[in-house]
Amino acid sequence: QHGPCMVALMKDKGLISYDHYPIRETNLGDIYVPEEGPAYDAISIYAFESAEAAKVCWEMEEVKVDSQNFIDFDSMQMLPLTHRTVFGK
Repeated sequence: QHGPCMVALMKDKGLISYDHYPIRETNLGDIYVPEEGPAYDAISIYAFESAEAAKVCWEMEEVKVDSQNFIDFDSMQMLPLTHRTVFGK
C-alpha cells in the first residue's frame, strides 16, 4: 500500500521513478553482510525532476504521515545519487 500511495501523491509533482528493492535472505557469496544480518529491510530509490521537486514531495504532510508507518527515520539513510550505467542496458 505504501508504494502506490507514494506514487499517487508525488507523480504529478516531479517524481520520475520509484524503485523498491526488498532485502532477500542471505546466501553463499553475500560476503559483505554482517553476521547479525542486514541493517534494513529494503532500499527504495526515488528519482525526481529536480531537487526542488524532491523537497516539495518530502515536505507534503500526506507523505510524512504515510511514511511514518514504514520508515524508521532515526536510522534511515538518504544519499544523493547520480545514475551511471557501467554495464548492461
